[in-house]
Amino acid sequence: MFIAIVWIIFLVVFGGTLWFVMSKNNEKKSNTQNIQKQLNDKAKESIYNSAFYATHIFYMIDFTSVGNENGKSKQMIAIDEKNKKICLIDYFKQKIYIMCFSDILDYEVYYNGNTITTGGMIGGLFGGIFGAQNDENCDELRLIIKTKMLEAPQITYDLISRDKIMFGVSKSSKPYRDCVISLQEVVSVLDIIKNDNKSSKENKE
Repeated sequence: MFIAIVWIIFLVVFGGTLWFVMSKNNEKKSNTQNIQKQLNDKAKESIYNSAFYATHIFYMIDFTSVGNENGKSKQMIAIDEKNKKICLIDYFKQKIYIMCFSDILDYEVYYNGNTITTGGMIGGLFGGIFGAQNDENCDELRLIIKTKMLEAPQITYDLISRDKIMFGVSKSSKPYRDCVISLQEVVSVLDIIKNDNKSSKENKE
């Protein structure tokens, strides 16, 4: 009888703690979604006011935006192909940067704590991320864009990260594949920008 009571108390305490942590996690996720949506709206306003002609707008799916089909809180990058400008958002610092293609130096993709690539290796990069071992979890996936700006030498897009409840995302899941596909599109654009910068430099020399 005593053991049964102890187990009941344990289950009640454990259940209550789990509910509390999950509630806080959902609250944090909701707050993150709201902040990202506000920054996206602000970026679009900045683009309009700076005569930035957005020929392409890319939305990268991060874990906070999974299930949010309207895309308003997904992490955004805008391209002005005509004037060779790019709009990047630092969601951590909550700042928006509009810069020239020539201000982009390089990019890095981090996967589960390791640097997968530093640009120009897109085939190997996404072959490894999609990989054959789909029973694994992805605990960390982030894109770091390096720039010439002293104010923002690097801008990080944190797409997947661990928290107190979620221990990564299954590589076999649709949310994971959607996230990687959206990242792949942006990386392809960054490679185009790097090649354009390289060609412009060579033409000047």
